[in-house]
Amino acid sequence: MSWRAANSLETLKAWGTSVNVRAQPRLDAPVVAVPAAPTPVTVTCQARGDRVDTAGHSNDAWAFVPALGGYVSNIFIDHPDTWLPGIGEG
Repeated sequence: MSWRAANSLETLKAWGTSVNVRAQPRLDAPVVAVPAAPTPVTVTCQARGDRVDTAGHSNDAWAFVPALGGYVSNIFIDHPDTWLPGIGEG
């Protein structure tokens, strides 16, 4: 799965499969989509939310993907920063 930042030409790769896209940046929020990999998407903003812990990584940042109608945890985006550079908070 690849994620395209709205104000960046860089394509970011997600390392997870069957990633849940949620209505809000919370683990108990309804799942609104589970995109098949690979799926290019545009991330328009980020928000702080529930902490996600998996595979030795931990992060509370979530990216909003308007085409999928919700948020995906940044932990599933293969980028060295927990907060995606060049993507504003919203």
